[in-house]
Amino acid sequence: MAVKDLGTFIEYRDLPLVRSKFRGQVIVFVSGAFDLLHAAHVAFFEKCKKLGDILVVEVAHDALIRKNKGEGRPILNEQARLKMVGSLRVVDFCFLDVPVEGYPLAFLGTVMELLKPDKYVINTDAWDIPYRRELAQKHGVELVISERSLIPGHGDLSTSDIIEKIRSLPHG
Repeated sequence: MAVKDLGTFIEYRDLPLVRSKFRGQVIVFVSGAFDLLHAAHVAFFEKCKKLGDILVVEVAHDALIRKNKGEGRPILNEQARLKMVGSLRVVDFCFLDVPVEGYPLAFLGTVMELLKPDKYVINTDAWDIPYRRELAQKHGVELVISERSLIPGHGDLSTSDIIEKIRSLPHG
């Protein structure tokens, strides 16, 4: 794929093209499940975009979410989540991560090696922050640990909270 042909939805193999196309610009990288996309996700992306010029989002594959969040998750499959994330104006590029053998976060190292982002942003509640910190240092990437975005009237909104609220509604 030529650099000029890059659209919002890319394959992880295209990450070096993103870096070469935007040489000299600050690339911000984020990763996550983004299941049942909601206002706090959008606020997080907006906060991340302000940290640089180009926002690249990795959407976690279904098996990884199931392993971390349990059966019944994700609510929306990986293709639906990728489509929703990629349709946000604030997101420049998004791609689906790839299952790897061994440690579930190991693919982040491949992404950092290919994309060479300037910043990697995670929330304070991300799992295994020490591993992520070590990975960022190894690849010369600035790790930014961000507080969760509070949404007026909802506070600390999360997909798990939304699911629980739906489950608690009276049936009828």
